[in-house]
Amino acid sequence: MSKLALIQQDLEAAGESDRFALAANDIGKAVEESNNAFEAFYNDQAVKGEAGRNLLLEFITKLEEDSVAVQNAINHFQSFAETHGESAHHTREQIDEAKAELERRNAEIDQAVHDYTQYGVEAEQKLITIKFLKDIIEDELVSHSAGDTSFVQLKTFNDKMKELKGMLEKSHDSKFAPLVTTLLTLAEQRGFSDQNLLNQILNTLDKLANSIREFRHNQEKTGKKLIDDARDQAAHKHEEITTLSKNLEETLSQLRNAQTVGKKLQGEHALLDREIQRKKGELVFWDDIIAYQHQLHEKKKEERDDADELIAEHRSASLQ
Repeated sequence: MSKLALIQQDLEAAGESDRFALAANDIGKAVEESNNAFEAFYNDQAVKGEAGRNLLLEFITKLEEDSVAVQNAINHFQSFAETHGESAHHTREQIDEAKAELERRNAEIDQAVHDYTQYGVEAEQKLITIKFLKDIIEDELVSHSAGDTSFVQLKTFNDKMKELKGMLEKSHDSKFAPLVTTLLTLAEQRGFSDQNLLNQILNTLDKLANSIREFRHNQEKTGKKLIDDARDQAAHKHEEITTLSKNLEETLSQLRNAQTVGKKLQGEHALLDREIQRKKGELVFWDDIIAYQHQLHEKKKEERDDADELIAEHRSASLQ
């Protein structure tokens, strides 16, 4: 039994219905004032609760926007890193190819210098041998009878002719090698006594010497140009390697910077995600408070309705 009902019972027992009616009226006013105050308080709290909830939602939205922006930045730097990583890999391949080409160029230069030197030595040896042969022919064989020529001189001449023949064959001199071979064979058969044949050999040796000098001159010109061109190409390739190496270092530096920024952004993104989850947790808690206040309000309304109904019943009874 409610307190109001107990009061009514006591008053009725005392036979004071008028006083009960007055008290009931006062209680009704007090209850109404209390209800109005509670309703105002509840409405104020509801407005504040909704405002706080909206602020939380706005803050969460801003955090989510920041998270998306940071993720976009992360994606950008990841793409940047992938692109520069591929560029660095390609540049390394170019450097390796350029180094291999430079090694080939240097090998060509070394071979060209070796050939140039070797051809010069061989040409000089041929010219020395030719001069030696000419000296023997002019000093010992021409205008001398066969009997005046010593066996040693003939053997020396024969050996030098064979030496010259060997050098010509080694150098693949297709023009003079067969001719020298033929003349040597004829000279041997005639015992080096045929003056016309000896003059023919001298003439051939002169032509051979001139041919060797001309070849040597052309070879020096061509060989030097070949070596100079190869050295220019090697220098160009070296410059290319230097430029590529510089580009690679710049690319790697940019790549390292991008990776550093990317890691920093990932840390910031993780912090934002944790903050978003924390604020969403606060929002759930805030919604629970609002729901609880709403339940209290509904319960209070039920109690108010019950009180209003009871007061109305007693007011009606007091008027009868």
